[in-house]
Amino acid sequence: MKLDLHHFNIYKKLYELDKQKIISPYLCEDIDNPSFLERIKSSVEFQEFGCTSNLILKDKVLIENLSMEDCYLIFTATSKLYQERVSLFYKDRWDKQLRLKDLYFLGWDIYNNQDGAIIEGIYPVSIDIDGFNKEVYFNNQCDMNQFGLIPTEALRDWYLEKNKKEVKIIVNGKGVKTNWEAVAIYCDKYTFKKLNKLF
Repeated sequence: MKLDLHHFNIYKKLYELDKQKIISPYLCEDIDNPSFLERIKSSVEFQEFGCTSNLILKDKVLIENLSMEDCYLIFTATSKLYQERVSLFYKDRWDKQLRLKDLYFLGWDIYNNQDGAIIEGIYPVSIDIDGFNKEVYFNNQCDMNQFGLIPTEALRDWYLEKNKKEVKIIVNGKGVKTNWEAVAIYCDKYTFKKLNKLF
């Protein structure tokens, strides 16, 4: 599967449940510090100014600039089909010098359009969201790596097929078409070092 960068997030801290780290935009904490946002704004495109999710990296120098900061840069790479379905209005503004092969692969996640299997489908860990309350629980912790992601292509394919066959999404009493797809999660070399210090 050919993958291209879709977006990246900058997290203040990673989520942890029973000593298991979980990298997920539903659980990890964005950085909303105004001075931090001001410092990075010339290097990124924001989908929504004020939070550090769904960013595009316009200048890869930011990776070096944040190398000593207490934050984690997490990149999502997807297929072209996913990019067409879940497009970002600024998608072509990536720094052309940033290549996927320069990043470190962390694992796989499963998505239905913009919604993760972690909340909408079948995944090794699940989140029940009730208003402002979240309950996080493991379905099968053995299927996760140290980052809370699916580690292998075989497991990725198993979860992908299970979601395609078994998960039905109903809105207002009607079934909604689903587009389950695997997305790859990466980080830069400095984030990789920071992550390894956590274990």
